[in-house]
Amino acid sequence: MYMPGLLPQRALSRASKRYLEPGQGDRADPDSSRGIHMRLLVLASIASLALACAPSGGVIGIPPDSADAGSGRDAGPASGVPTPEPAKTYTLTLDVRGPGAVRALPLTAECRGTCKLTFDAGTRLSLRAVADVIGAFGGWTGDCAGLGACDKTVNRDLRVGAAFSVRQVMVSVQLAGDGEGRVTSEPPGIDCAGPADRCSATFPMGTRLILWSRAKLLSTTRGFNISACTGRSCDVTTNLFVNLAVVAYFDTQRYSVVDLGTPDPLHYAESLVISPNGRLGAGSLAGELIHHLFLWDGSFHEISSAGLAAAVNDLGTVSGNQWGPTAIAGKDAYRAFRWQNGMFTLLDTLGGVQSFAHGITAAGTIFGEASRADGSGRAVYWVDRVPVDLGSLGDCSEAFAGNSHGIIVGSSCMPAQASGIPAVRFNAPGVIDVLGTLGGRYGSAMAINESGVIVGWASVPSEDGHAFFHVDGRMVDLGTVSGTTATALYALNDEGIAVGSAWNVDTRYYTGVVATSERLLDLRKLVPPGVEVTSASSIDKDGDIAANADIRGESRVVILRPIP
Repeated sequence: MYMPGLLPQRALSRASKRYLEPGQGDRADPDSSRGIHMRLLVLASIASLALACAPSGGVIGIPPDSADAGSGRDAGPASGVPTPEPAKTYTLTLDVRGPGAVRALPLTAECRGTCKLTFDAGTRLSLRAVADVIGAFGGWTGDCAGLGACDKTVNRDLRVGAAFSVRQVMVSVQLAGDGEGRVTSEPPGIDCAGPADRCSATFPMGTRLILWSRAKLLSTTRGFNISACTGRSCDVTTNLFVNLAVVAYFDTQRYSVVDLGTPDPLHYAESLVISPNGRLGAGSLAGELIHHLFLWDGSFHEISSAGLAAAVNDLGTVSGNQWGPTAIAGKDAYRAFRWQNGMFTLLDTLGGVQSFAHGITAAGTIFGEASRADGSGRAVYWVDRVPVDLGSLGDCSEAFAGNSHGIIVGSSCMPAQASGIPAVRFNAPGVIDVLGTLGGRYGSAMAINESGVIVGWASVPSEDGHAFFHVDGRMVDLGTVSGTTATALYALNDEGIAVGSAWNVDTRYYTGVVATSERLLDLRKLVPPGVEVTSASSIDKDGDIAANADIRGESRVVILRPIP
C-alpha cells in the first residue's frame, strides 16, 4: 500500500547506501571517470523518482499538511485517508392495544403491547395487523392509517398504533313448549318471557355466559336445545364464538295421582282437605247414610261418627260442620265444630240456631258464619267457642278464610239502597273493604295467603260465576275452562297457586281447576288417562292438591302431586 511521504524516502535511503557510499560503486576503480559517471546517473534517477512520488506541494518524507518533525504534532496512522461513516439507524415504536398483534416484515416476531424496533435507514417495512380469534382490527394510528397493510421506508423515527377490539356475537333466545317461563343471562342482557321481551343481546366473544331457565308457576322447564346443557342453567361460553340461537323448553305442569283408597268395604272417602304443609288431611267417609269424620296421616283414622270436614291445620285441628238437633224442639240445623286433640266442640252462634265453619289458621282460629236471633247470618271468627261478629255492609255476611295478619275475607250484603252480595275483605270487626264483582251482582272471596293475595269467584253480567284473583287492588277475571260455564277458586297457597272447580250444569260436566293470576287450567288434562278429576278443595305449600276423582268409574279422594 502506498503511504504518502514514506515510499520515496525509503527508496532514496536504500539507493544512497548502495550507490553513493564508498565501495558500493565501481569496486575496481571507484575514482575513475566511469565510476563517477555511473554515480551521477543513479543519483539523478533517484531524484526523479522521489519527485514523481512525492505528494503535491509536499516534501519527500513529510506530508503536505505536516509541520517539521520537531513541532510535536502527530498526523495519525490514517493521515490523509477518509474513515467510512457508520450506517444511520432509526427507531420504530409500536403501540398495540386489544386482542391482536403487529408483524413488522421483514422481521418475523410479533409485537403485543409496546415495542421499540431499530432499522437501518432505507429499510422497507410492511406492517401487518394480526387479530386474535376473538379480536377485530379497528385501524392504524400515528404514521399509518386505514385498515390494510402499512408499507413504509425507514428514513426517520416512526410511531404506529394498532387498535383491536373484542368481536361481538348475537345470542337470541326462543321459548318453546306449552308451558311458560323466563330466560335470563349472567352477565345481564337477556330477560325473555315472551316475544315482547329482551330475547336477544350482543356479548363480547368468549364471554363466560350462563343462561338461566325459570319456569313460571304451573310450568316446568325441560332444558335447552344445546346438548351440553341440562337442567335450569346453560353455560354457553364454549359456543360463544359465533352468533348463537338458543331454544328453551317449558312444559305445563303435570300431576301424578295418589289414590287414598277406602278404609273398609263399607265406607268410601267422600271429601278431603289437606293442611298447609301437607302433613295431615281430613275428610268425610260416606256409608250407611252417615258421614264419618276422619283424619289422614298416610292412613285413615275415624275421629267422629258424624261430620263434614272444612279445613285442617298442621297441628291437627279440624274445623267442620255437623247436622243435628238444635235448641228449638224439632228443628235440626248445621252447627260449626272444632276437633282438637280428641275433643269435639260445637261452636256457639250469635243467638240463632245454626252456624257454619270454613277456614282455619295455623294457630287454630276458625272463620265462618253464625246466625243471629232474627235469623240473619254474620261473618264471625271464634275465640275458643265464642263468635266475634265481623259486621256487615247490609244485613248479612260470611267469612271463609284469614291469614296470620288478621285479614279475613268473605262476602257481605250491601245496604238496603244497593243490591247484590259482593266479595269483601274484613280488616277488623266493622272495617270492611268491598272487592266487588266482575260486572254481576254476586261474589265471594274464598281464600287469602300471607302476601294478601285473594281468590274466589264473582259473577259477570250474565250472573255466571268466574274465578278471580285479587292482586294489587285489582280483581283479575280468569274466566272458565273449555266446556264449562262457571268457575270458583276455594284455596290458595303462599306460592300463589289456587285450586277450585269448574262446571256446566246443563251438560253435567264437573272438573277440578288449578290457577295462578295469569292462567286457569283444567286438571283433567294434567293427569294420566283414566282419571277424571271432578273438583279440587285445597293445596299445600309444595303444590300437592287434595281432589275428588272418578277412577275407573269409582269415586275416590286423591292427592295430585306435581311431576318435577
